[in-house]
Amino acid sequence: MVDVPENIHVLEPHLQEINRKYVSEDPKLLYNNDWILVKETIVEYLKKDDVFRELFRQISYQGSTYENLKIGPRNEYDINIEMRLLAFYELEVDVTSSNPGFAKIKVGREKPKKPSERLKKSVEGWLIGDRYLCTSKILDWFKSVVDNALTAMKESDRPDISGITIVRRESGPAITLYVDFNREFSTDLVLALPFTIDKMPDKQKKILQRALEKSDEHVSKSIKSQVWYLVPKKPSISNIAEWRMSFYLYEKEIMNGFYWMKPVIKILKVMRDRRQWKQLSSYYIKTIFLWEMETNDHRFWSQNRISYIFFHMLYKLVEYLDTKAIEYYWDENCNLIKALDNDFLFNVKCFLCKRIEKLTNSLIDEDYDTAIAEFNYMFRHERSVDNSEEASNQSVRNTFVEGITSTFSDLVISGLSGGEASGIRQESLGFGDIFSRFVSNIENTLTPWKKQGIEENEGLIEGLDNGYSRPVNDQA
Repeated sequence: MVDVPENIHVLEPHLQEINRKYVSEDPKLLYNNDWILVKETIVEYLKKDDVFRELFRQISYQGSTYENLKIGPRNEYDINIEMRLLAFYELEVDVTSSNPGFAKIKVGREKPKKPSERLKKSVEGWLIGDRYLCTSKILDWFKSVVDNALTAMKESDRPDISGITIVRRESGPAITLYVDFNREFSTDLVLALPFTIDKMPDKQKKILQRALEKSDEHVSKSIKSQVWYLVPKKPSISNIAEWRMSFYLYEKEIMNGFYWMKPVIKILKVMRDRRQWKQLSSYYIKTIFLWEMETNDHRFWSQNRISYIFFHMLYKLVEYLDTKAIEYYWDENCNLIKALDNDFLFNVKCFLCKRIEKLTNSLIDEDYDTAIAEFNYMFRHERSVDNSEEASNQSVRNTFVEGITSTFSDLVISGLSGGEASGIRQESLGFGDIFSRFVSNIENTLTPWKKQGIEENEGLIEGLDNGYSRPVNDQA
């Protein structure tokens, strides 16, 4: 049980302000004319491939933008390219020997609606072993279809698309298209095979039923018409026959009606982005909230203040980081953060623990100025430093240290020996004289260092200039 300070409400206006600044628009309004034209044009050109046209069912939206969990610019769109392979073949979802959160797809006999010879030949080429669909083979086919479509679009003389520039990249199971057309945005195309609830593995059916018991009655009714997906993303330790399960449509439905849930998710995402915790994905954060729904029903999310829920979930995040595990909501045997760097998890946990401790103590002491300062510190922007920049910074720091060491060494030698060292004129110096000379010569070492303008060292420079012996921007 999280012990939330009674006077946590002093943070209410500050959280409300963050929530106001990052409130998403109505998702239906996010798909403007530019995006619609690009989307429809891409699909049109994809369908020039005969096999794709025969398999294509529809596109469906997913991701933070569609779920109204997006923060920042609305310039990313995630869509599933749904393929109706089930219309032509009997498909068996096999989880008997799969990694948690994954399944194999076994292709059985043809259905009365028989596939064309072209499609039949393609499907046979995608199979391995005991007629299992191979993720890498079908992804290679999809990439070639996308590349052909983009080439055809580029060579087209249609005036309505002449200004569209698209660059393709790969990211996991998605093909990411970076589009420049009146504005810049990106879209992730994910190949997906949809299945109805009757094809859902028993374990996931039980989890869905458990979630529905916590949801509104209207959610239970609407969710029965939804589908779940298998997408061709291989687990890192698996073979090429395993497909990742995706239940995002169910997740979207069961999260509806939990009043402060989505605003607090977005607030934690704002903190993550400003602190540069890039490894902590949006889905990991959302999953923590899905698990919390198991413990707290609608009343918790609607009857408590946003400040109370924020503190509660911040503490929960620390607990997950401490165990180095966030279990996949649909299969607790799958640890979503298993591959994350342990140092990263430890550092984020320690940062949050210290902030929570200081915030709590300030509230207990009714030192509200300090409490608000601690809260604001959690959202302070951290500059991201890449490896090459960090190496450059380290080189400057090493030069600074070497310069100071050399200066101090020369002065000490001169003072102790009364002799000449490194060009310092011969004279006998006491310790006070040595220290004065050391301070006066430090500026020569600092001058080139200051010119670098390295942000992370500005506090140390300021401290030295003002007679302090430690950085003024203490990040402890």
